[in-house]
Amino acid sequence: MTYSVSGSIEDRLADALHRAKITGALIPSPVGCVSLEEAYTTQERVFEKRPAEVAAWKLGATSELAQERMGLSNPVAGRLAASDIRRESSRIEAAPNMVYAEAELAVMLDSDLRPRMERYEVSEVASAVGAVYAAIELCTSRYIDDEVDAPALVADNAFAYRLVLGRTLALGWNPMFQSMAVTLDCGSERLINGSTAAVMGNPIKALTWLANWLSSRGEGLKRGQVIATGSCTGITQVRPGETVRALFAGAEGATATIIPRGKAGESDEY
Repeated sequence: MTYSVSGSIEDRLADALHRAKITGALIPSPVGCVSLEEAYTTQERVFEKRPAEVAAWKLGATSELAQERMGLSNPVAGRLAASDIRRESSRIEAAPNMVYAEAELAVMLDSDLRPRMERYEVSEVASAVGAVYAAIELCTSRYIDDEVDAPALVADNAFAYRLVLGRTLALGWNPMFQSMAVTLDCGSERLINGSTAAVMGNPIKALTWLANWLSSRGEGLKRGQVIATGSCTGITQVRPGETVRALFAGAEGATATIIPRGKAGESDEY
């Protein structure tokens, strides 16, 4: 499959990704075929094919190492529908491709952050935060090869799959979240230790970047939307039958069990 022939590359790639999401078939990645801005247009067009509003945003590449590896100077963002979000201990159906888990802080906004001319300051964004959750983000690729460049990642919705919201850690932003110990327990003595500080030095900075990036595009964040602020533990592959737990400051925060495809009883909507 090629994406470089005549016609809108955004539309062609959006159609291919949309079919891949519905059928479970994997497609070649468009590495080197699209710009970052074309990739965001593609991502938006794929999401528009769903009968859903944006209920959550996810942030990726929020560490210096991830940005350096992908040639970025900022994070990347993806969109989630309400049907992509799970609560508490969840059974998640495996995807056609490999599934990766990340422990993250997720926040729900208590007020809008509307588009405007002035940039948002960290203090303003922090004031808009309502509940703060322990969370597990599950990621997957719709490409045959998931070692991709930044535009390919963005076009595929930053590899978004499911977001599990676990225990409420606080109501309102708290300075303790700047540097909190986080562990992803994948069982079989696979413990990945990390910290909220892995997210741009402080996850509220990632959220502020998102507010300003959306504002620059004439968009905004809405009250009630959830934002997964970025990985505290890096990405770890998980397989059907495995259970992963995210621990924040040593206490269990969220749990997800990956079960074989066709066993979850979930809707076919992706």
